[in-house]
Amino acid sequence: MSHDFTESRYTDLRIATTARGGTSAPTLANVNATGIYAYQFIVGVDELHFSVQLPHGWDQGILYPHVHWCNSATWTSGAVEWTMDYIVTLPHGNTVFSGKQTITASGLTSGTAYGSQASAFPSIDLSNIGGTDYRSVSTLMLVRLSRSANTMNAGNPFLLEFDIHYGIRSPGTINTSSEP
Repeated sequence: MSHDFTESRYTDLRIATTARGGTSAPTLANVNATGIYAYQFIVGVDELHFSVQLPHGWDQGILYPHVHWCNSATWTSGAVEWTMDYIVTLPHGNTVFSGKQTITASGLTSGTAYGSQASAFPSIDLSNIGGTDYRSVSTLMLVRLSRSANTMNAGNPFLLEFDIHYGIRSPGTINTSSEP
């Protein structure tokens, strides 16, 4: 029985944002005095580093990264800007990482304290970064996520989740290897 789809379906590739490092990691802070904690980012200072491995079933098309967040205070003007720096490599064939790519996502210009927000980054097409096609089963990415700008008039945002929407055309590969 075949499970291949005739057209792509989209799903989330959820990334654990517990990976830390870099020049300054965000502070794990109490969200709205609930006793539940999330990383709170200071502009231009805090960053998280993590790796991403694309699933075997991805359609090797476009990636749609985005960040879910909330702010620690109500704000009436300004915006939050997130930056995603990334490099990409193939899982086989001794492929060298791509050059660093940088994309940004801007948040809303007003909002309620602790109200959930989502900010989308520009889509990522891996078909020709630096002249190399990085679309493959198990493609690997190393990512740095940071707050790059903040013109908000109050508060510092909490990161709730980072994830990537991607297309799937099958539930996975027939072989256990990532080799094509």
